Amino acid sequence: MWARSIDSDYFYLAVDAVLESKSPLLALQFAGFLEWLHDHVESDVAYENYYALLSWALTQRIATSANFAALEAVLRILHSKGYYAERLTELTVSDRGADAWLALHRRVPSAGVALDEQFEKIILGER
Repeated sequence: MWARSIDSDYFYLAVDAVLESKSPLLALQFAGFLEWLHDHVESDVAYENYYALLSWALTQRIATSANFAALEAVLRILHSKGYYAERLTELTVSDRGADAWLALHRRVPSAGVALDEQFEKIILGER
């Protein structure tokens, strides 16, 4: 699947651009685009939505009107996938691994200590 090999870079660069823009509106628009993709574009059977969900969750933290109930639900979904570090590296061929995503997460405004810790565990593949 070629999409699996590039989608992590696409999502990383998009979240980075939203973060650099300092625009809560752009964050909401990108999150809305990800929701539209989820609702209206059929994925391949083998497609893994880890990076799409992680990107949506990060953009929710950038938006000033984030839906924290939905954010917590998505974090539960990501956590329930039970990915460990080695499995996460299999989802992409990108040079941007867990360290880059962790650095990106740390640049995004905090969602509170508990949620920030959840993000870190999800990104690092820790239980």
